[in-house]
Amino acid sequence: GALALPPECQRNAVASTEDVVNLLANRAITRSNDNRKKEYEYHLNEVLSMLPSLQHGMDVNPKFTEGVLGIEFTTNLGAFDLLGVQLVHGWLLDPQDIETCSVVNTKTYNQLVETVIAGNEAKALIEPIEEQIRDKQKELDTYLERGSCSGGKQQDEMQAESNDLHEEVINLREKMNELSSLQVQSEVANTFLSATAHQLTYHGLEQLHKHLGDGEMCVFFRNNHFATLTKHLGILYLLVTDLGYANVPEIVWEKLDEVDGNTEYLNELFQKPPPRAELKPAAGPTIAPELLLAQRSQAESDYQLALAMSKGTGPQQMDDNEGKMIDAAKALSLQSYHGDKNATAQVDNQQLGGLSPIDRDRELALEYQRAQQQAQQQSDHDSEQLARQLQELEYARQRAPNNNERFPTAPASVRRSAAKKREPGCIVS
Repeated sequence: GALALPPECQRNAVASTEDVVNLLANRAITRSNDNRKKEYEYHLNEVLSMLPSLQHGMDVNPKFTEGVLGIEFTTNLGAFDLLGVQLVHGWLLDPQDIETCSVVNTKTYNQLVETVIAGNEAKALIEPIEEQIRDKQKELDTYLERGSCSGGKQQDEMQAESNDLHEEVINLREKMNELSSLQVQSEVANTFLSATAHQLTYHGLEQLHKHLGDGEMCVFFRNNHFATLTKHLGILYLLVTDLGYANVPEIVWEKLDEVDGNTEYLNELFQKPPPRAELKPAAGPTIAPELLLAQRSQAESDYQLALAMSKGTGPQQMDDNEGKMIDAAKALSLQSYHGDKNATAQVDNQQLGGLSPIDRDRELALEYQRAQQQAQQQSDHDSEQLARQLQELEYARQRAPNNNERFPTAPASVRRSAAKKREPGCIVS
């Protein structure tokens, strides 16, 4: 079934790793309860302990000749099984490439990399062994020439030594053949890995088309990343999650029909979006994810406070702006309750009608926050003006030639404000 992010994530369009992990954990527990088997309980404990580490990545070791589901099983991959999600890849070897198939066979990616490394090490050993073979062969030829000219016991000793040299040469040649074979396999494996550096082949694309049904979704592994893969009207699409498109709402899906990344971007309806009327930076967050989460926390606090005040549980005294906002919120709620889908509310010339309940609540919270900021700024301004007027009076007293000179009288508003500030304090005689 579908999973929904918590309301605060939807309101602020920001989800933390903790939000996603908790959502997946609840899903895993639900599926485990539906399948009350011991193996599910065992996998559940492993998955729950592993989920927090998913933000740092997961090791995937694909196989190249065992289909789109050919991936070496690890404990981490148990999460996909428990959550009921398929993990697929398209990094497959065409069986018509007989030479490469003979080298790759059933090897995983890690094993194939080990083959490349072993071949590189073998290449470094071949030249010294060839030189040893040449030296031993010269020595053997010398013994054979001397043995043919000698007789008796000396000839027998030289024959024995030549036999030993001959056996050493044979062993060295066998070892060199083995190293040469490793080098050839390494070159074939390295050629395959280099030619398929995109981690997707046309044979893999063909197999993905055969495996996925229309409307089906799964997790697609490619370029050491995970993506959401679906099939719509016979065409494969990937969900766009690149941060560069975070503020481009008309870009949702990416067509998967090429192996080199030459693709086409579509909207939520799998249609090509119309060109923009003008080129300008897209609206939306452009700061670090950590700051986005901090802003979400502040915005959520403001929202909850405004919501509490709208229900009458907040402070009893409010300024005019706060009162207008609360009255507008209540009026809009009543209109919506009685079935008026086109209800509107006016708060400081801001129309809230036509928005979803979450968006309306968010706008009201933002309006309350703005009112609070304006009130604080006005209060700071009044305090600053009062301090300046009192300071001018003090300077005037200090400049007076004698105590009998009349001092300027403070304005009535200043005297009243100063008196108010002294009332709560203690009087010292």
